[in-house]
Amino acid sequence: MNQWVIQRARANERASGGMEVVMFHMPVDVIATFNVQGKIKPNYIRLEDENHTLQTYKIENIVFSREEKYSGIPVLLFCCNIMLRDCLQTITIKYHIKTHQWILVNGAEEGRALGKLEGE
Repeated sequence: MNQWVIQRARANERASGGMEVVMFHMPVDVIATFNVQGKIKPNYIRLEDENHTLQTYKIENIVFSREEKYSGIPVLLFCCNIMLRDCLQTITIKYHIKTHQWILVNGAEEGRALGKLEGE
């Protein structure tokens, strides 16, 4: 995980008392499955910790998914729960349909979850 992004998120949270929404837009590795109709389901996400070690997390459940367009670019947005330190944490990932790229997109609550991941 990009250390600069994590440090910036921590600084923003400290400065705002944890209320500021910090957005991450970072490419991540995802293992997903497709059903016979072509519907995609993310199963695992791989994140880099502060020691630059890749950690794989099982996506426990999908809270919701929806199709959206950002500036006319179609994406699938997934709000998911992963297990971090025996606690369910919510993350949001999006899948760019045309480029087949997964992006981690997080708000302040999820930023705190990533802080726990990084040993904060």
